Amino acid sequence: PTNTRIAAARLLAEIRGQEALGVLLPLAEKGDYQFRAGALDAIAHCAGDGITSALVGRLKATAAPEVKTDLLLALAKRNDAAARPDVIEAAKDADAGVRAAAITALLSLGRDEAIAPLVELITSEGADAKLAAETLSRIPGDKPLAAAGAALASANAKPKTALLELLAARGAASQKE
Repeated sequence: PTNTRIAAARLLAEIRGQEALGVLLPLAEKGDYQFRAGALDAIAHCAGDGITSALVGRLKATAAPEVKTDLLLALAKRNDAAARPDVIEAAKDADAGVRAAAITALLSLGRDEAIAPLVELITSEGADAKLAAETLSRIPGDKPLAAAGAALASANAKPKTALLELLAARGAASQKE
C-alpha cells in the first residue's frame, strides 16, 4: 500500500539523510501522486547541503509538469534561498500548474526577495499576473506596497489595474498617486 511505501521512504530519509536521495528521487518521479508527495516531503525535511541542489537538478531535468510542481513544493518546504533563481525560472514554465507552484514557492524562499520577481510577473501581462498580485498582497509591510506603487508609472492598463486593486485591498492610499 502507498502509506507503507511513504512510511518506508520517510524512515529511509530519516536514517540515511542525504544518502537516501539516490534511491528516493528516482522512485518519487515514477511513483503515483501520493507516494511522490510523501517521498518528496521526506526529502525536503532531510538535513544535508546537497538536498536543494539535487531537487533543483531534478526540476531542471524532468519534463513532467506534475513532477515539477511537486519538486517546487519540496523546494518551498526547504526554505533554502539557493533555489530562488531556479524557482523564478520555473515561474516562466509553459505549464500553468508549474508556474503557480513556482509563484507560491517564492514566498518560502524569502519574502522581501520575492517582491521584485512578483512585480515583474504582474507587469509582464502574462497569464499569471493575478496570482502574482495575490501572492504579493500576502507579503506584510510597506515594501510590497512601495514596489507596486513604483511599478504603476510604467505599467500598461491591465497590470495597472491589478496593481491598483492590490494597493486598494491593502489600503495603501499613499501609493496610488
